[in-house]
Amino acid sequence: MNTQKVKTISRKGFTIVELLVVITIIGILATISIISYGAWRHSAIAAKVKSDLNGVASAMESALTFNNVYPSTVPSSIVPSSGVTLKGGSTDGTTYCVEADSTEDPTITYYLSSATVSAGPQAGTCASVTTTPLPAAPTGLALTSSTYNSFNASWTAVTGATGYTLQCATDTAFVNNVSQTQTTALTVTLSSLLQNTSYYCRVESSNSGGNSAWSNSVSINTQPIWTSLSFQNGWTNYGNTFATGGYTLTSAGMVVLKGLVQNPATTTTSNWIIATLPVGYRPSEQLIFQTTTNSNVASRVDVDPNGNIYAYYASNVWLSLDGINFLPSTSPYTFSPLSPLLNGWLTYGSPFASPAYATDNNGRVHVKGLVKGGTITNGTAIATLPVGSRPQYYMHIVDDATGAFGLISLDTSGNVVAKGFPNSYDSIQAMFYPSSYSSGSVCTTSWCSLTLQNGWLQHGTGYTPPSYTKGSDGLVVVNGLIDSGATSPGTVIAKLPVGYRPKDRLIMDCASNMAAGRIDIMPNGDIMIVAGVSSAWLSLDSISFIAEQ
Repeated sequence: MNTQKVKTISRKGFTIVELLVVITIIGILATISIISYGAWRHSAIAAKVKSDLNGVASAMESALTFNNVYPSTVPSSIVPSSGVTLKGGSTDGTTYCVEADSTEDPTITYYLSSATVSAGPQAGTCASVTTTPLPAAPTGLALTSSTYNSFNASWTAVTGATGYTLQCATDTAFVNNVSQTQTTALTVTLSSLLQNTSYYCRVESSNSGGNSAWSNSVSINTQPIWTSLSFQNGWTNYGNTFATGGYTLTSAGMVVLKGLVQNPATTTTSNWIIATLPVGYRPSEQLIFQTTTNSNVASRVDVDPNGNIYAYYASNVWLSLDGINFLPSTSPYTFSPLSPLLNGWLTYGSPFASPAYATDNNGRVHVKGLVKGGTITNGTAIATLPVGSRPQYYMHIVDDATGAFGLISLDTSGNVVAKGFPNSYDSIQAMFYPSSYSSGSVCTTSWCSLTLQNGWLQHGTGYTPPSYTKGSDGLVVVNGLIDSGATSPGTVIAKLPVGYRPKDRLIMDCASNMAAGRIDIMPNGDIMIVAGVSSAWLSLDSISFIAEQ
């Protein structure tokens, strides 16, 4: 009995070893708690100091915006957090440094300077900071060379600046249609702008120290896209939903015409001046274009160095000027002779354009010239374009051949190819993108696929696929050799998306199975058959126009 009682009592106590273990654990937990609290407190105080410095940076930049200089001390609008001390400011008005410490933790000191503001508060003091003085705001900002969708900006160099930022908008608060360009140059060309719109621009300079104040703002108006033709000899606009007669000069330096025109006269003549283009919109030599006239047949329109637009072999009922484009004598591009002419072809001679080619700043190749007398057998080369100025696919381009429908081709070897039409004269007027222009999904820098409708299909490999693109000057170009679709008037071949559509209905001549056809481009983007189209094949390669919506 006594033995059992003693054993029961011994189970109610702790051994010395157990007590030591418990005490050790408690000590470890206490130490961890003390260390964690200290780290948390340090972090919390540091975060408070950094937050105050970020507030100072915002206040300093706001002061610069309104006063064009940084204040010499911390702005009075800043109230430091409890225990935080702020000191510093700007000594030169163009740079600043502010540091902050805490009475709650003497180990905490941070600074923020105009040179390091993008990186946030840094550990240390302003004494360790080497700042580069900010450059002055640029002067001499000028806006010039306005077109309907572009203008140039230039300014004077700033000592100590390593770069510039040009900011433009359609309002003085710089919040609407803002574009911002960073550059090391002193000139910038802005493109893809709104037509007939006031733009306001300002520029700032920058270096490793930061950005200057903005310069004074300057304004400029972009031009209306079209200038109306001043008709002569009874010519006037056809009206209805069709484009009115007009001309423009794109930012790439290309003259583009448009309009469906008519003449109430009961007879036609072969030297009929429709209107006269002003200086700056005239070719250096007389050019011949094939267009469409009543009743949906090929016609001829000439533009001469005096700016006269002539109707040749045209009906007085209506005549389309849509799709006519050329590089004027004032363009910055140099035409190179297209020589030698091959297979008996000769230069027609003055006053008509000699065979030549040039490339504009959108990469488009322009071919011009009147030739005569050569072998007309389909596939015969008239001349050869050099490498770099050749198309990626075999193309079909309408042209005027001896006062009637004509057709030339451009092949991947650069040959300008005869197609069997008369050779008293042949106008090899063409505009196309070379093989270096790739396909993709960005339709302003590459070809985008055109989705065909109503049974139309790509004609085959080697020929231009149905596609479209738009240059920086707003000129839409459509390509494609297609076949097998419905041909009844009103049939839609494809639809162009918003941003690649004309404002009014346009009439385009085209080649279809070696004959003249008519394709209209509608304001809703429809590419629509009107007349003369065969399902054997249809070329869209001659279609181009200015996008307005």
